[in-house]
Amino acid sequence: MKEKKICFICSRGGHLVDLEPLISEFNDKNSFVVTEKAKDTESIAKHYLSYFHRKGNNRGVNLFKLIDNVFESIKILNQEKPDYVVSSGAMMCIPFIYLSKLFGLKIIYIECSAQVTEPSYTGKIIYPISDHFFVQWKSLLKKYGKKAEYFGNLLT
Repeated sequence: MKEKKICFICSRGGHLVDLEPLISEFNDKNSFVVTEKAKDTESIAKHYLSYFHRKGNNRGVNLFKLIDNVFESIKILNQEKPDYVVSSGAMMCIPFIYLSKLFGLKIIYIECSAQVTEPSYTGKIIYPISDHFFVQWKSLLKKYGKKAEYFGNLLT
């Protein structure tokens, strides 16, 4: 039986900080990381197989960044062929996750720990297509639907 491959994808900053404990847990397994290219993320390549999107897609939609993101995502997905995509958000992950779903991959989304009372924009967009959707605060269970699961703070 083929060992399952995991793609961890998240934006830089708090999203990466949130997901890093899980990334490090699977570091010696069949996994890789996709994040934004920035000064504060360059060191991640020293520890994990990593891919960097050249352009993050912060608040709002920039059509050129979106198109670039889509082509980079297709390239990474075709090269690595993961079975699972695990994400804590944010915006730059959305095209990658939707493409992953089209490729037939399982999507696991973990709402960022900073989202205590209100769902994130990314969480609202990913929720409908996720296979597993975790929140880290009970208060978010009622904001999402029946698919949302709570097990406490998953990433520390």
